[in-house]
Amino acid sequence: MDLEAENFVMMSPCSSQATGAIEGLSIFMFSYLCHMNCFSIFGEMRKPSARRMTLHTACSMALCCIAYIVAGFFGYADFGDEVTDTVLVFYDVRRDVLMAIAYAGIVFKLCVGFALCMQPARDCCYYIIGWDVATIPAWKNCLFCGVMALCALLLGLFIPVLNTVFGLLGSFCGGTLGFCLPALYRMYCGNWSLGTVGIVNYVCTYLLLMAGVVAVVFGTGASLYGVVR
Repeated sequence: MDLEAENFVMMSPCSSQATGAIEGLSIFMFSYLCHMNCFSIFGEMRKPSARRMTLHTACSMALCCIAYIVAGFFGYADFGDEVTDTVLVFYDVRRDVLMAIAYAGIVFKLCVGFALCMQPARDCCYYIIGWDVATIPAWKNCLFCGVMALCALLLGLFIPVLNTVFGLLGSFCGGTLGFCLPALYRMYCGNWSLGTVGIVNYVCTYLLLMAGVVAVVFGTGASLYGVVR
């Protein structure tokens, strides 16, 4: 009985192994939030078309995937299970010149990435408020963007664990915006049936929706459980 109880605890959804796996899934889901820049990129392309957009997206995602795999592999090879949040804290930038240069590159990347992420967020807020980004005064635009940047800075200072941010954003926002809503849009945009879209498109759309529901429900729950644990 003791062995069965121990096995039950280890396989329980609230066990550390299960929640850790679900939190890892939420972090992976965070990577699907990059689609919010698609409209801006498409509008700035030299010759915009669906084919060119698909090709550029596939190439950029492949490069990012390779970079993430390489960084994750060598980080795990260096420190193994000691890494629980971010591998950057294990490097000494004061003594290692190469890591200091890498840190400078990371800071530059974060600044550029923050601007790319804040632009569609700002446009969404302007749309809700009723402002036009093309006609709004420059001082009002700078003030609004400055307030958004200040809020992001305060959240970054007072949220100690980076995985918590990635987990919550990945599970809730990534599951909703990257999985559930695209599948629902495809289903309700019209002319949706097994005969019109084909078996592959039909099944994959439902799989996309179910994956989003699983990510939102279990991923958000696991992330919140990790915060209060």
